[in-house]
Amino acid sequence: MSHSPVASHHGPAERVAVTLFERICPLVYWAMLINLALVVVAAPLLATLVLVRTWFFWPLVLLSAGLFGPALKGAFTCFDAYQESGDIRVARDFWRGWRSGWVRSYGLAVAAGAIVGACVADVFYLGRFPWAGLVAPAIVVVAALVVLITVSQLALTVLLPELGWARSFRLAGFGVIRRWPISLVTLVVVSVGAWLVAVGGWLAALVVPAVVLFITWANVQCLVREALPQRGGLKPLAGRSPFRTSD
Repeated sequence: MSHSPVASHHGPAERVAVTLFERICPLVYWAMLINLALVVVAAPLLATLVLVRTWFFWPLVLLSAGLFGPALKGAFTCFDAYQESGDIRVARDFWRGWRSGWVRSYGLAVAAGAIVGACVADVFYLGRFPWAGLVAPAIVVVAALVVLITVSQLALTVLLPELGWARSFRLAGFGVIRRWPISLVTLVVVSVGAWLVAVGGWLAALVVPAVVLFITWANVQCLVREALPQRGGLKPLAGRSPFRTSD
């Protein structure tokens, strides 16, 4: 039986390195496509921020930011498809998540953006008063809870679609508050990711978001793992894990 000259000159370490390279490259491509989809969704918001010079038009900013609701659901659907079957077809999975419950996910994001925007405005307004230090931390906590519960609910609508929006909202709120250390880690990861994108520009936007969202996706599963009995608790990675060296 003949062997190829390339394979014959590769030792075990080299074969493992080649296998890892072959498995990681599709995942990098997959993550960059998800990031590209998120960048496209962010384009209306960026255009609004550039063109709008007065807070009189803040509803346009809010409506543009609401597109991130369906976009996050699309990204989570890509993660779910990968964990279930190793599927890395981003266009199909992202669009499937985007159009599934589009109105509700968009409305949820708009409502969350309005609450967070009001909290930010309140912090700036109250900053002029000497007692602002007593109230501002509570407002910041409210804004953080809104962000965490919103993202968790969008993930839950993909993880457990049979729950419905009302039950997924209650479960998200309960999980975020009960498992606050995990929620704190998620908040730190999201904050650092947002800072990296703001500082790094387009290059960071094509690298960071998918990593941040995948960590967030895993953390949401930790928040509600008791509610995933039919999935065996936390969902394992499927057959295309980059750390597998053999089939």
